Amino acid sequence: MSYKRKDPSSEEMWKVIERYGIKREMFERSRPTNQDILVLYNLIKQKKRKQKEDEMIKLLKDYIEKIKKRNKS
Repeated sequence: MSYKRKDPSSEEMWKVIERYGIKREMFERSRPTNQDILVLYNLIKQKKRKQKEDEMIKLLKDYIEKIKKRNKS
């Protein structure tokens, strides 16, 4: 079975990029191609996903420690 991922719209990518703190006007001065914009968008999405995963791992570790302490009492 083949799965083909649909790329986000240009506006959706720019919203993510701008929320990350990159000014559209400044970035467009470098004359990025659509592929450049897509790469930047994907890098930002990956970083955000990694941050969420790291936070979840931290919360799970804290929860496990809490349970261990409670079970020792």
